[in-house]
Amino acid sequence: MNEKTCSLIARGKRGKEPVKSSTWAEVRAGQLVLLSKDEQVPADVLIISSSNPQGVVYVDTMALDGETNLK
Repeated sequence: MNEKTCSLIARGKRGKEPVKSSTWAEVRAGQLVLLSKDEQVPADVLIISSSNPQGVVYVDTMALDGETNLK
């Protein structure tokens, strides 16, 4: 799972933040990761924003605790 690719937001000098491809093994604390719908995340993440108009995010934790309901 650590060798799967993810999208990192690279902090630019002019306010531009291009997205670059990386592996989960290369992700470090403090980096911004762009997540997509139904993407598996093999790391602890703090969700700071959502594209949902109400700002709602649902997380499936079945692989962690076996529960099938969304949180």
